Amino acid sequence: MAGAAGATGAAGAAGAAGGAAGAAGTAGAGGAALPAHVILETMTTATTATSFAARLTNVGPQSPLISAIKLRYYFIDDSGDHTATPAIMSASWKIASPPTTINLASNGGCTTATTFTSTPTRNSYVDFGCALTSPMAPGDTMTIALTMGPAAQLPTNDYSYLPPISSSQFVANDHMLATVNGVVVAGTPPP
Repeated sequence: MAGAAGATGAAGAAGAAGGAAGAAGTAGAGGAALPAHVILETMTTATTATSFAARLTNVGPQSPLISAIKLRYYFIDDSGDHTATPAIMSASWKIASPPTTINLASNGGCTTATTFTSTPTRNSYVDFGCALTSPMAPGDTMTIALTMGPAAQLPTNDYSYLPPISSSQFVANDHMLATVNGVVVAGTPPP
């Protein structure tokens, strides 16, 4: 049934190839922008270094392609010379049905892109995501852990920073952005 449903949407073919998540083509919008039906959460792992995990949960009804999803973290360039260097430490896609976890870091072509601004400095940001062209179905989650060097890059003055609640608890973070095909679906940019 997933393959037949996938045939009705432009991204349905990719959806069919994506396994059970192939139903993304049902509405013909496998790669279309989502309405704000996602939950963006972060888990901060340090207060002395910019290191965190971001988790995006698709609550439906549409299934955007993973490659269309980008997450954005706003920061102050504490280095002062645009040497802040983000690195993806891990990335995973947890498929809700059938329960499966895919290592995006090794199979999904995950990348970062940093944009530095001079005024205001807290509007510098790093976009990160993965290039896998499979649809993220309702109930699926994508988790990406990122760290930013050099050590001078302090997180506590970053717009997107949330102090750690615990070392294993994700919390909603509306100071980060989630975009699908360039359209903001969660979060608020800095003023």
